[in-house]
Amino acid sequence: METCINALNIWLATNQLKLNCKKTEFIVFQSRFSDVAPTFPTLNVGGEPIHISSTVRNLGAYFDHTMTLEHHVTNLCRSANWQLRKISRMRKYLDNKSCEILVHAHHYADDT
Repeated sequence: METCINALNIWLATNQLKLNCKKTEFIVFQSRFSDVAPTFPTLNVGGEPIHISSTVRNLGAYFDHTMTLEHHVTNLCRSANWQLRKISRMRKYLDNKSCEILVHAHHYADDT
């Protein structure tokens, strides 16, 4: 695995791109019915040790090792609740149309 990541790192450097080793994560997917946790040695990427994570983030979505998306849904609900509380504090200063625009703007901002 380290050989593949190092080859990727060389390809990225050749194409004037850079792998952020401090943000690199490693996950092993398994059945949620499995009781046996896989064991892997620590990987080294660019001199940084990478351990197995139970959840990783990719393109704004959180994936957990059993692919239940529980962590993703929890974070999404937490974020939406926080944004709605912010809007509710200023609600008395907004007309209905402006409030509706704010609520929908938050929805679209999360999609990006």
